Amino acid sequence: MLDANQTRHHLLLGAPDWKRCLSAATKALPDSDWAPVAAYSGSAVEWYDKGQVMRLRSLPFNFPKPTLDVMPDIEQQRRGAAADQFGNWYWIDSTSQRLRVWSTGTSAIDFWPPAEEEQAPAAGEFAPVDASTPSHPLTLAGVAVSSEHFLLVGTLAPAGVLIFDLAAGGAPMHLLWPAGVPFKPFDMAAGPSGSVWILDRVYKRCWVLDRRFNIVSFASTVATALEGALTPQGAFGPVKPGSSTADQTPRMLDANSAINLRLAADPIARDPISIEVLSDGTLLVLDRGAAKLSRLLLYRDGTQIEAFNLRVSVDTNKNQQGEYLDLFAYDFAVVRKGAEALPVEIFVVQQEGNQAYVFNLAQDPSPSASNISQWIFNSLPGYRPMRRFGGRGLVTLKDLPYYDFAESWVPLIEESRPRFDTQGVLRTPVFDGKEPDCVWHRLMLDACIPSETSLTVWTRCSNDTELLPYTEWIEEPQPYLRRTGSEIPYLHPLKPGVPGTGEGTWELLFQQARGRYLQIMFELTGNQRATPSLRALRAYYPRFSYLTEYMPALYREDNQSAHFLDGFLANIEGFYTGIEDRIANVQALFDQRTAPKDALDWLAGWFGAAL
Repeated sequence: MLDANQTRHHLLLGAPDWKRCLSAATKALPDSDWAPVAAYSGSAVEWYDKGQVMRLRSLPFNFPKPTLDVMPDIEQQRRGAAADQFGNWYWIDSTSQRLRVWSTGTSAIDFWPPAEEEQAPAAGEFAPVDASTPSHPLTLAGVAVSSEHFLLVGTLAPAGVLIFDLAAGGAPMHLLWPAGVPFKPFDMAAGPSGSVWILDRVYKRCWVLDRRFNIVSFASTVATALEGALTPQGAFGPVKPGSSTADQTPRMLDANSAINLRLAADPIARDPISIEVLSDGTLLVLDRGAAKLSRLLLYRDGTQIEAFNLRVSVDTNKNQQGEYLDLFAYDFAVVRKGAEALPVEIFVVQQEGNQAYVFNLAQDPSPSASNISQWIFNSLPGYRPMRRFGGRGLVTLKDLPYYDFAESWVPLIEESRPRFDTQGVLRTPVFDGKEPDCVWHRLMLDACIPSETSLTVWTRCSNDTELLPYTEWIEEPQPYLRRTGSEIPYLHPLKPGVPGTGEGTWELLFQQARGRYLQIMFELTGNQRATPSLRALRAYYPRFSYLTEYMPALYREDNQSAHFLDGFLANIEGFYTGIEDRIANVQALFDQRTAPKDALDWLAGWFGAAL
């Protein structure tokens, strides 16, 4: 695009242009000793896709723990919770013997076992016995709802699983584990194709039930799932509550049928506390570890394939633990980002139960030299508080995480509590001025620079691209906010700069930028609560000099005074060029598609039309 004086400009606008600046920052800097800041870091800035701006890197907000805060107890409060596709929530109560249910718009009630009759039969009288109610209360642990609308609840004594058909209703079936196979369910998760995965925290195993509630074996000697799960009493399968297990004989079932979560080669004592399953059958295990640092373990086909430490990027100036905050987790949930198994977002509740952190889990589509796909695992910014978290855990419903509040469930929503890095440096790609000793004219930035933040501009020029990295950086004057808005004619004629917010078009006149190739570096400084944001950049070249074009040669004889006069007249040139550009593009006012909104009435008056 050319202005009235045939001056061109280089433009940076949108993600493809600005991300070139990020990729340039990762290259080695031969001029690191000459950089205007002590620590040059391209990672301190980021592209904010939602706002379409380049800004300082976002940091998660770390909720300070109150002095009298009581942490949730995983041993007493994490008994199991799940939700079905219709928005009904199920959880085990504080006695570990009753299952509660809550639906939107109602109050929580007992789901199972059924309430006892108000009037018991008199002594010596006969009365019907409800077979669905066990003679001895069961101790419950772990809840999950399968994709085929079955509710599964683990039992500790006797060890097994209650299976409720939520579509047909009726009494549950009880799948009893053989006495010789240790089994203590703690957490459950729904898997693909109607399967349900069961975590045994004590014995560090994970059992898998397929859609017919067969045990899927991961033992090397058993290649297929067990058959006959829905068999009469006497075989390994669902039975009525209260039935005897004396004659139940497991067929091809032992402890090796489950996924072994403990590896002999791993010296770290594991404490698996929660599981989730992806749509491709990848098992995610949350391990609290032994050093107050939780890990995320990935299993596929019963074999561990990856392990990630849960570390959150934090501000080094405000946290004594350094660049990362080691997360000691309480529970986690997985939220899908699309139809594929990956990528997903992993919401992790901190042990204090005051907030949740989010991690992104994806797989790099380009394999490494060893033809092995690389995993991408990093923390995401944002503040997600959990007010009066009851400790039952996180549950995902329709790709949105929920947590328990009293006897109801509320969504986990991100609150606007932005935190940013305090300083970052960003440098542009090299701009070509097309001719040697090009005098670069001015810089226009569509940006937002709030109060208590600053933006410093540095430039370097050279006629040789190979010498440019060794050229010294020169600090330019501070940009100022234009009161007339953008210099592009009729782009925003009624939207001048807003001094209170720092939003608008910022301008500076280059002072020492002379050479064919130009590179610009920005130093962004914030106060953690606010950050400069850059939306568009326009670097104009070459300078249309009033001194050269209109003034006598006498004014150019002294170099020092000529440089001052040329810069002084450049300010006047900028004022008149803006008027000339509007005159040259006045046809934009006569077209209803491009005319400003406030000019439409004036334009319609030419034709006697009323709008």
